[in-house]
Amino acid sequence: MSHFIDTAMLQTLIKLLRQYTHQTIVALALCSLIRTISGNAGLAKELAENHDALPALRAVKSAHKDDDRLMKEAESAWRRLEDAFKGVDDDARNSMAAEAGKTKLPGGAKAKSVVPGSLKGQVETKLKNGGKNGKTAQV
Repeated sequence: MSHFIDTAMLQTLIKLLRQYTHQTIVALALCSLIRTISGNAGLAKELAENHDALPALRAVKSAHKDDDRLMKEAESAWRRLEDAFKGVDDDARNSMAAEAGKTKLPGGAKAKSVVPGSLKGQVETKLKNGGKNGKTAQV
């Protein structure tokens, strides 16, 4: 994809987004295009650093607070651009999100996600013990 996209095209894309910020369907299409292009880290970094894509997306988000579809698309494009700008990859973002979602207990103990005695708990116990607990788990 990057072989066909040059700096002039990126500039035009952001210019169009600024021009049509308040037209929902056009802004949605342009945000979707920015999100797609931002899948390429090099292009995403160029968009974020050299073409002021982040302020343009911020303007779209503030202009369309009532449109969930457009907000999600703009936020997704924003995250990809920001990740490229900061040098964060998807795996790092996923592990940060997983870490943030964990329940913190006093003393550094970890919360169990499996209820003991449930079918999932029985299977997990059997797998941990190598099948030596005497119980047969049925899945």
